[in-house]
Amino acid sequence: MRRSHVAMFAAILLLAAAVLLRESGGTGEGEELLFGAGEEAVDRFAIRNDSLDALFRKEGEEWRIEGPIEDRADPVRVEAILRAILETKIMRVVDEEPEDLAPYGLDPPAGMIAVAGETASIGARNPTADGVYVLRPPARAVLLADNALLSAATLSLDRVRDRALLRFPAQKTEVLVVRRGGETRTLRREGSGRWRIEELDVRANAPALGGLLSLLGLESIHSFDDSLMFRPGDEELSFRVVWEGGETSLRIGAAIEGTSLAVCAASDRENSSRIPRYAVDSLVVRIDRLLDRRLFARSPLEAEAVSFRSEDASFDLARREDGGWFLTMDGETFSAFAAHARAFLRRFESIEAARALAPGTIELPERAAWRITAGEEPVEIFETLRGLVARREGETGLLLLEEAVRPLLDVRAGYLLDHDPAPAADGLPEGR
Repeated sequence: MRRSHVAMFAAILLLAAAVLLRESGGTGEGEELLFGAGEEAVDRFAIRNDSLDALFRKEGEEWRIEGPIEDRADPVRVEAILRAILETKIMRVVDEEPEDLAPYGLDPPAGMIAVAGETASIGARNPTADGVYVLRPPARAVLLADNALLSAATLSLDRVRDRALLRFPAQKTEVLVVRRGGETRTLRREGSGRWRIEELDVRANAPALGGLLSLLGLESIHSFDDSLMFRPGDEELSFRVVWEGGETSLRIGAAIEGTSLAVCAASDRENSSRIPRYAVDSLVVRIDRLLDRRLFARSPLEAEAVSFRSEDASFDLARREDGGWFLTMDGETFSAFAAHARAFLRRFESIEAARALAPGTIELPERAAWRITAGEEPVEIFETLRGLVARREGETGLLLLEEAVRPLLDVRAGYLLDHDPAPAADGLPEGR
């Protein structure tokens, strides 16, 4: 090939590359974004299409919808939509001076987006479906952008409304107030994993409370009806959640006639919505479990020492280094039969209260019939006219026990003794 031909061929390649570079807006690393704002700088944006005309505004960590209604927006979906908008790249310039915008689906446009003072009209997809036509007023040039914008063009109001019952920081919740059937229960955090029911002054079931808070934050809303009104007389169940610097609440009403739905209203929403009855039933189940019915917060099997006092028996069990147990009674120490010692401790692990009694409900005898201490947790059990009643250390509320618990309290120290001990180095019998 002659040098002149080589030079001409190279010139053609350079010219073609320049044209492609101009139309594509640059190299892969230098592709122009449709919108120049960074995600962290955007606290509001607007989307308009055939089924939506809404302004989204960020308040703290939450997104809200302003128009056509005031409502809480789904933060995950809104953040994803905003990210897709801001990451949309211009693939190339299609037509710098179009005579007619209709062939591009831009007259009228399928949708419009406004972000940080910039606006873009969204049109149709191109014939190869690898991009969508857009227009950036006041410029007339038709651009081809990637398909990420299509999610905004087809967005509907229901898809961006938040379906969570409540939005709150569950891990930072300090107080939960539950009202049900005319009864109020106030649960207050006392430390990590420790809660108290104030009206009863008894320990709350922390795992059940955590489950209840999780349910209140789930996306359980079935549907929206902005004409649906919540009447005060309809309230069957309500929740109030308080944390440092904020609070929110939820009211749930009766079942909607002819449906398996109930009406609910959150304090941070103007309108009511519908929730499935099975979701309400799940909340009720957790409410019924809010009382910690156990005698001891920690399993007696984990305690280093356990003492038992009653009219018929008085002794102490202490754990040995090898995992066995010592039994001390009447000033003497014996080896305990390990299997019986564990069975004895499991008795108290299995005892659960039938229900709680508020302070002052009944008068207690001066002296407890049983006093059991597992580790640092003493529990007193009284004989009363109402039956067996337990009182845990640090509580003024009482726990009513089932009568079936009585045989579990009938303990004889002889049951715990190892009757066939082997000699030990310290002179004490070796436990099994």
